[in-house]
Amino acid sequence: MIPYMLHVAIILSGCFVFYKVLLQKETFFLLNRYVLVGCLLLAFLLPFAPVPQQWALRMEATVPASEVLNKVPLPDTQPVEQVQQETQAVSAPAPAQTISYGQVVSLLGWLYWIGVAAFGLNFLIQLAILLFRAYANPVVRDGRYRIVELSGNQAPCSFGNTIFINPDQYDWETYDQIIRHEKVHVRQGHTLDLLLAEVMLVFQWFNPFAWLYRKELENNLEFLTDDQVLQLADCEKTSYQMSLLKVSAPHFPLNLTTNYNQSLLKRRIAMMNAKKSNMNSTWKYLFLIPVLVLSVCLLNEPIAKGESITVNFKPDNKLAEEKTEGTWLVTLEGDPVTVQFFDHYGDRSSQFQLSEFEGFSVSPSSTFSLTREAGTLHFTGSFKGDKGSGHYEFVGNKSFRDLMSKEGIGIKEDEELMTFFLLDISNAYVQMLKSHGYTKLMKQDLTSLATFGVGKTGNQDKLDVPEPEPEDTDPLGVMINSKMVGITDEFIKGFEDKGYKNIPPGTMINFKSVGVTPEYIESFEKAGFKDIPYGTIINFKSVGVTPEYMKSFEEAGFKNVPYGTFVNLKSTGVTSPKG
Repeated sequence: MIPYMLHVAIILSGCFVFYKVLLQKETFFLLNRYVLVGCLLLAFLLPFAPVPQQWALRMEATVPASEVLNKVPLPDTQPVEQVQQETQAVSAPAPAQTISYGQVVSLLGWLYWIGVAAFGLNFLIQLAILLFRAYANPVVRDGRYRIVELSGNQAPCSFGNTIFINPDQYDWETYDQIIRHEKVHVRQGHTLDLLLAEVMLVFQWFNPFAWLYRKELENNLEFLTDDQVLQLADCEKTSYQMSLLKVSAPHFPLNLTTNYNQSLLKRRIAMMNAKKSNMNSTWKYLFLIPVLVLSVCLLNEPIAKGESITVNFKPDNKLAEEKTEGTWLVTLEGDPVTVQFFDHYGDRSSQFQLSEFEGFSVSPSSTFSLTREAGTLHFTGSFKGDKGSGHYEFVGNKSFRDLMSKEGIGIKEDEELMTFFLLDISNAYVQMLKSHGYTKLMKQDLTSLATFGVGKTGNQDKLDVPEPEPEDTDPLGVMINSKMVGITDEFIKGFEDKGYKNIPPGTMINFKSVGVTPEYIESFEKAGFKDIPYGTIINFKSVGVTPEYMKSFEEAGFKNVPYGTFVNLKSTGVTSPKG
């Protein structure tokens, strides 16, 4: 349970950083709500996601020799007693310690569950207090809403379908603004978001990012509610903001409530007056996908295939050394082949073309190798039918390590060098990226680009994804997202051939994601609808607006309807006037 919660904490922290860096200032409040709640749920679900061997990047801790012996069949020629004696000689017990590692882990486990119990009890107490207040005070029914009248200096708030307020504290105009605000909270079910966040905190109480995450979720709900209230026809922005100031009081409600009075008053007013975000910036949300995929590949345990293959393995005193060597397994099912590697770093897999191997043969005794710029993999082993296994040793290329160091990419050990080998990162690949202006690549940037195959289609003279714009704050993210959604030169050329040139990469990503084609844009122009913004085109495709749909309104006498109105009509289910 503890490792699982640490796994959850890492994903949740990564999602929080992603939100703060890319999304916090965007005014897509409803979309931000879905992202925050979705990431919260995914943080608890993703640790269970299966990861194919070829995607796994997880680095396991060293496996004890005794555990390896239990999992790998031993050859008939070596007595089990002799192996056990050798293993015991390797793993001689360390001197007795006052406090063992196991005791420390056990103590931390107890502390964690004590914290869970304390915060869980606090959650239940808050829930009980709210239910008591909801049914022990006078109530006014207003349709689906229950308005509970409080006394004293209590700030207004809501929980479920119940609104808490002291009507004696406010004039009628302010009271009406408060009730409108809280009704939005009730209609949109914001209490459920906060309940999920509170349950998350019960189990993530030790994670400082979890507390910040809950605060951002609550803040966004207030921004969303303010935005919804200001869209009402008879709501005046200045009057509404003045009501916020009038309600300002030092006594705040319980955490489980969506409350009108917040300490973030300055931020709320600033967001009300902020310029609305452009639809072209929605590409930032797509970058969440590689963030979550990478977290799964780095943290989740890969799927292990169920074949039982005998591996000739003899434990020796080299087990404790940090050498890049171990065992390999392969099943010949075509070309390329997927080779699984097992060593004291963990297990991983990579694909290779059979033509890359030197001296490869399917035989009971096989020795072959594979050389790339980062080093050479030496294989020894045997094949039984289409299944092979044996021992491998990776010999790193010191010259390549030195060359990468001169490029500002430090490779500390052979294990990192083997990662470059498996990803087939070459000096030509680095130079190609530098020729496109990426002169300050970090090691993590380089491996991320290579993992997703950016610029690795065979043509080392050019990128195989759209070039990011100078104003893009995350050019590497743009390239990775472009690769993930499958933007090719042919896809871009299709738009250019129709006269749609210089489309920003972020917009191109959105086009590909929702299925916008040059023919789709052209169909609107042929129908007489000119100069439709790209962001609106994306919305059209998302909700299913067609030229025929728009024409039907013109023919029914509705002339000069704004393009954005068609999106609202279609998304709310309004059909064509023709029926």
